Amino acid sequence: MCSKTPKGDVYYFNFTNGESIWDHPCDEQFRKLYKEEKEKLQQKKKAEAGKRAGLGRAQAGKIRTFVVQYHGQPLLLYGFLFAS
Repeated sequence: MCSKTPKGDVYYFNFTNGESIWDHPCDEQFRKLYKEEKEKLQQKKKAEAGKRAGLGRAQAGKIRTFVVQYHGQPLLLYGFLFAS
């Protein structure tokens, strides 16, 4: 049952066991659910970013060549791609 202190602070009282708590009884459950869903979303975003960058599973483990400019000169780089 939700109750208020004389100052207006909300607390929760359980008549079955006589316990009073400040957090809602379901808060921990929803914190856990929020964390799980947030992690799923981050993994999905990471996978989508990898696909956009051409780093899909089919390319994992292949050696790629990159050319970049270094002090105005082309520099040839070799990279090994890992699947995440």
